[in-house]
Amino acid sequence: MLFFLVANLDWVATQYVKAKETLDRYLWLEQDLAQLENDYGVRLRADLASADYPPNWLDDETDTDTGNLTIVRDGQPVDTSTKIVPTGEGTDFTRFVRILKPEIERYAPALIRQHLSYIYSFDTLLFDGAAAGGTYSRELNSLYLVTKNYPALQRAAAIEIKTIFHHEFSSILMHHYNFDEQAWRQAAGEGFRYKGDYDITFESLFFSNLIDAPPPEILFQRGLLHLYGETGVENDLNMYAENIFNDPKRMKTLIATYPAIARKYAVFKTFYLGIDPGLAPVFAAIDE
Repeated sequence: MLFFLVANLDWVATQYVKAKETLDRYLWLEQDLAQLENDYGVRLRADLASADYPPNWLDDETDTDTGNLTIVRDGQPVDTSTKIVPTGEGTDFTRFVRILKPEIERYAPALIRQHLSYIYSFDTLLFDGAAAGGTYSRELNSLYLVTKNYPALQRAAAIEIKTIFHHEFSSILMHHYNFDEQAWRQAAGEGFRYKGDYDITFESLFFSNLIDAPPPEILFQRGLLHLYGETGVENDLNMYAENIFNDPKRMKTLIATYPAIARKYAVFKTFYLGIDPGLAPVFAAIDE
């Protein structure tokens, strides 16, 4: 009898969670979407038409009905295993919107309106058969973000969705505002070079999980927050963006400990505040 009662309570709890998610969807989703579009000019979507694909995803043989794409690089198709799966569950999309709304609102409405038109929610995004957390399109002012962890397809943690949003959006800002790459490299230290600068295979090997990461201390001394940063300036900047916006406590410690990180943080801060002075609270959380 006791086992039956416990099992029944678990069932009731599960049904409560499902009912609450459904209620949230009906009560809040449309309101959130409308507010973001009206105030920020950005539309969040879980559907994807062929016109929404970044140009570099497509070639003449792309199957836009199934989401199976042939990625083209330097005019040549390199893989047919790329796959996109837009978010299918309404509760997952509702959660996605609720997580991202306050992150979008950290930026000035005019900045978002100018540089971000769409944010798409995916269950799966594979490039060359490898899982990705997200990507962006400068041409379409769009972000493509994943809501589930591959291959288990379990919901990604909220912090992961927030992280990839700031990560990918930093690329759009970097290109639109002519980020000072020279100052960034100089901040890393005299003679600094990324491994990707002199090893053209480094990025491919990294994404294939064929490179052993050195101890974090080695990366930090080089001004890098993650091995991913070794692939080049843009990916390095992406890592700073996701950490600065989402983990100020960690950044505060790293800045106080590693001079190269402190100098690069200063370059990042100047760049972002030059774009949007309203982001001052982001940096105050680290500097105070």
